[in-house]
Amino acid sequence: MPLRNHLHPDEDILARVSPFYATSRRILRFESLRNGEETFTELPYARVKAIEIVQPPNHRLMAGGTVVSIGGLFLAMFVGLYTPMIAVPAGLAMIVLGGNGTGMRRYFQLTVEELPGQRAQGPSPTEKNTAGKGANPTAKVARRKEQALWRVPYAGSMDFIGVVGQRTGKRPKE
Repeated sequence: MPLRNHLHPDEDILARVSPFYATSRRILRFESLRNGEETFTELPYARVKAIEIVQPPNHRLMAGGTVVSIGGLFLAMFVGLYTPMIAVPAGLAMIVLGGNGTGMRRYFQLTVEELPGQRAQGPSPTEKNTAGKGANPTAKVARRKEQALWRVPYAGSMDFIGVVGQRTGKRPKE
């Protein structure tokens, strides 16, 4: 079934970045899978709480920087070499750059406002709190999955984010 069958009669597509579509009423996520199945999810503009630019940390670069720094310290202290002292600042620089997300793909996160029935409720006073901080772990997982659905790729999505920002009154923030 094509996307047109999911649209309301007076609804138009204003911008697109696969698999996201900004329409005159809502945001759609529509994917045709290889096995012939389709996934369709909608998000009313009223539920968009924020648009954030996210650049996740580069854990490989950070781990490499840690190894380089510790290796440099080890060689300088126990072997007596002075040239490995260059490795310590280089390793620290790798850790900082990795923490800033160097080399990782950025994306826009459409932060979704919870519906009243979706709130992660804490346990009742008679239940033992095993989840920590009183939140229902199942609700937390469902919330993370919903947030992951609305990660828009950074590259090529400026028109889409512009339309969403105009419709919601929210601007991207870092």
